[in-house]
Amino acid sequence: MLADFSIASHTSNAIFATFTSPEYVGPLRINYHDARQQIALSQKAAGKLEGKYGTLEYFPAGPEDKTRPNASFGHETIEFALAEAGGIFSGADVRKQIYFGNWLRDNSQMLDPKLVRNPKDPKDSSKYLSRAALTKLVALTAKEKFGHSPLERKIFEVTAKRLGVYRAVEHIDNPTSNVPGADPRTVDPDFEAPPSKAYLEVDPATNIKRYIANSISYMRDEINKAVNAGPMIDGFIHFGGGLHVLEDYLAHSNFVELSLIKLGYEQVLPWTSRLPGKKYFPIVTGMFGPEDMIASTAGMVADKMFKVEWEFQPYKPGVPTPTDEIMLILLEEHSDQQLTLVQRKGQPTRLEQYKNGMKMRDKYNALPGMETKKKVMHYTLGALVNAQNAVFNPAIHTVGRSVSELQTFLTNNPNTNGSTNPSHSQLAKDHDTHPFHVLAANLAKIAVTKVAIALQARWDGDTSSDPAAVAASFMVHPVSTTWQDKYTLAWAKAHPKQIKRAESATELEVLYNTHQKEVIDTYTSATNTARKTYDYVGKYYDSLFPAKPTKKP
Repeated sequence: MLADFSIASHTSNAIFATFTSPEYVGPLRINYHDARQQIALSQKAAGKLEGKYGTLEYFPAGPEDKTRPNASFGHETIEFALAEAGGIFSGADVRKQIYFGNWLRDNSQMLDPKLVRNPKDPKDSSKYLSRAALTKLVALTAKEKFGHSPLERKIFEVTAKRLGVYRAVEHIDNPTSNVPGADPRTVDPDFEAPPSKAYLEVDPATNIKRYIANSISYMRDEINKAVNAGPMIDGFIHFGGGLHVLEDYLAHSNFVELSLIKLGYEQVLPWTSRLPGKKYFPIVTGMFGPEDMIASTAGMVADKMFKVEWEFQPYKPGVPTPTDEIMLILLEEHSDQQLTLVQRKGQPTRLEQYKNGMKMRDKYNALPGMETKKKVMHYTLGALVNAQNAVFNPAIHTVGRSVSELQTFLTNNPNTNGSTNPSHSQLAKDHDTHPFHVLAANLAKIAVTKVAIALQARWDGDTSSDPAAVAASFMVHPVSTTWQDKYTLAWAKAHPKQIKRAESATELEVLYNTHQKEVIDTYTSATNTARKTYDYVGKYYDSLFPAKPTKKP
């Protein structure tokens, strides 16, 4: 039997239906007034996260702003240029598979040493998650991004081997690994070892930071693997992984700035200092501070775990919804999963309770005449389940611990203090508000197209073609190459206002501080929302997801 559903704005507690079946009878009740407030807060926070944080650390994984196709670029839109290479790259399906390899490198950042649980540590989803759980979350995102058909799911399968973990060498940033006093390999052997002091210094022979050579070696290895694998999915994935490094070099280093200085725009800020006895500034990339970590890792994790289904989608009994899939992964990481039945005093785990709730929902939705009532279920119980996604978010906790550091952050200005270590946020041109965002993206398009032409020739049997060497030829000091000169000069002449902006320490500091404040404000709000949601869900969880069904009298 279904109760009439009517809730006024002042209602604090309501039964929205009575469910009757051979196994279960009882009211479906929700404290709707409180729930609406928590849902609204969660929706507001989730909207802010999804709207802003995909753009802060990297050329975003997809197009940043589809309404501005000529002014806002991501890794995906940069690789649209591969079509100009012709041959096999003319096919959209091939470019999609290449981009998948690139996408994997961006999304491996979700498996950051600060977020991955050491297998020896107890489960605690409020602090960290296992590598397996994080890999499963990325796999769910791949299913949304690349397709649901059996063939698509096979081609675009996310495995632990394909995804890997966060490694600075793949992005040419954060070479310090940013885990003070700890070797990340104690958490997982696939993480990088802490760097030596010499590794972080400028190589006087090349006038380039030494760690960049390791990124070049990684890129060459990936492209050579693509050569050997041939024009099939594994080859395309490796090629995309190699291109990710090449694209990030142009976004994460000061290559663009030094190219302009070389061409006579000497007032452009280099974001580094000259070494003694050197005529030219060195090539450097950004070091991560706490605000950079938040902008990259936390934003990406929040986007996965904060995923909210606010629009009603018909339920298919027995088929988990996307929210169900996320919650089942996260609840498997809940601390009560490793407690014995005695320790839990005979009570089921949160995972078991959630599964009970799913079964109850499936039975409820199988009853006739339920189309309208199904929407009621979604916008009450279903919406509350969505709100729980904010609870199990280790990124939010990491952010909360970092806010105090951010609020006392003192800007380091390598343009004036003799340093060769700018922060990532100071230097990166990923965000489309940076004056050189478009120039960096256009140069990346040229580079990836040239490498694709060389790879096509190699796959066609020209053994003299060396696509890995072609790619490496772009990752040099600007004074050692001329490939970028005519494009850079033409762009600079056409964009004097952007050049003027890049000459102003004040303007770029304002831009940097604005982004930093945005990070702090949004994640402070999200942290507070998550805590309030946690309290609310904890209060009503047992009644919403009963541990045991109530038998009919």
